[in-house]
Amino acid sequence: MRHAAILCALLLVSLAGAETLVHRVNGALDSGEITVDEAALYLAAGLDGDFQPPGALTEGVETGPCGTPAIERLADLYESCSAPIQREVRSLLARPTLSGPEYTYDSPEGWFKMHWTDQGADATSESYVQELAEAFDWSWQHQCLDMGFEEPPSDLGVGGDEKLDVYMISLGGGTIGWCSSEGNPTSPTYPNSVSSHIAMEADSSEFGMDQMNETASHEFQHAVQNAYAACEPSWFKENCAVWMQNECWDTDLYADYLGTGENCLRQPWRAMDSGSMYHYGGAPWPMYMEVRCDGYETVREVWYNCAIVEGMNTWEAIETTAENNGMTLNQWLAEYGAWRWFTGPYAVTDGFWEYEESSLWTPGPRVLYWHSHDELPASGNQGDHPDYYTEYTGMHWIMVDVADYQDGWIDFSFDGRDNFDWIVGYIQYAGDQGAFGWEFVDNSSATTSFSVAAPGWDKVIFYVFAALDSPLDQLYDYEISYSTGVAGGEVADNGLAVVPAANPMAPGMAVSVTTPEAGFATLSVHDLSGRLVDRITAQELAAGTHSFQWSAEGLQTGAYFLRLTGPTGGTTRKVILQR
Repeated sequence: MRHAAILCALLLVSLAGAETLVHRVNGALDSGEITVDEAALYLAAGLDGDFQPPGALTEGVETGPCGTPAIERLADLYESCSAPIQREVRSLLARPTLSGPEYTYDSPEGWFKMHWTDQGADATSESYVQELAEAFDWSWQHQCLDMGFEEPPSDLGVGGDEKLDVYMISLGGGTIGWCSSEGNPTSPTYPNSVSSHIAMEADSSEFGMDQMNETASHEFQHAVQNAYAACEPSWFKENCAVWMQNECWDTDLYADYLGTGENCLRQPWRAMDSGSMYHYGGAPWPMYMEVRCDGYETVREVWYNCAIVEGMNTWEAIETTAENNGMTLNQWLAEYGAWRWFTGPYAVTDGFWEYEESSLWTPGPRVLYWHSHDELPASGNQGDHPDYYTEYTGMHWIMVDVADYQDGWIDFSFDGRDNFDWIVGYIQYAGDQGAFGWEFVDNSSATTSFSVAAPGWDKVIFYVFAALDSPLDQLYDYEISYSTGVAGGEVADNGLAVVPAANPMAPGMAVSVTTPEAGFATLSVHDLSGRLVDRITAQELAAGTHSFQWSAEGLQTGAYFLRLTGPTGGTTRKVILQR
């Protein structure tokens, strides 16, 4: 009866989106439906293929292939558990004991020691162990040597030597791997750094080697994160681990997280640090950091800023990194809201995206039906269902089809909940061009009004971003109208301009750019698919007009996009290169 009651309560909670077992157990513990001992036992059960949690905690949950969040949550609960349950938890956090005679295999590069057996539930084959060892070696090579991330600290020989230990065991329940940060002695590099060991599913037949390879890079990224700060929250750890799957492999399985389900494109109104499967579907956040600031070094900088401060400080580290790159956290959030639009069906020719795979992120950004307008005037608000209200760092896109409104201006008036901080932005989209900008609304009345040009654009998208962390609902109203003048408000203009010396252009000609505010700006070149093919400049620029020479080295005659992004938004210009 107790489990039946839990099931009824938890199914109501889960209506807003599928949950993982960790999320489900955390919710039941927070609501008092289960005890700490039960929570620890059920989390342990989810990581042990020989035992399953009760149906009340598994009905309708999604399986996260990474068991690391469950391992870390178990470690958090350990001190509050009873002695018998502590023994159970210790056995799981400790090095795995294999079901048969234990063999070891050192990876070709000598970075990993693989532990495996050919008997019992954990039985696997030596050829599979060797193939996976090569995937781990590549993960170390690319993440630590090529990208410069910290190497995982030594465990001081606990696994037989100082190599990073990987245990091939039967995980079950859809879990493919996990990385432990507990129970490993180490000589820490930073205040919160620890050594690790990794467990991987012994039977690859269900998942295939492409998935196993991506998971190897995913779990190794967790070991790398532990070298910086093991105490940081799971949401950012998983964001970065999924991003690293894409950095290490071209199989693009990570893109499955960005289709249907819980992710930053289909449920953009949720907080970026939301739990459950949103951890995985938030991978575009570190991707944005990488392309915005000209390299993966920016994500690495966030982890360094986490490492040098004792205790959890993810958001503070992100804010420091943004400021070190000439922007505020709110400016990053504002641009991220526009940047995500150019994915899926909007990713092909916009020139705003440097990840070729963004077109795979289908069906792309989700506009709630009450925020889609093809007739003006129109009005609306956040909607009637609280599950779809914006949370802090969450947002709504509001789309206007301007096919029938090509002679004037789209006027947008916004009235948000008083004494709240808001970011209100716009995106202009056509098949071969795009532009965006935003403004911060932080006054006591929380209102703004501006107009966006309609001619030449297929769609105009407004977006509303919740920039204040508050338990109060993020409520707002808006009105959209059409006019042939601009009386409805100030003309929205991010002030950015890209002007080629001539069009068509020849190699070596100048490109003039205008930035209305001082800050970090990039001028990049993209082909018609949106792929980055050249970077003209990426640096701090003073407010004003600047000129740069475009050598066009290695580029063929044809059409390209010049993309400028700065502290107030972004814009593109289509040019023809003639040799």
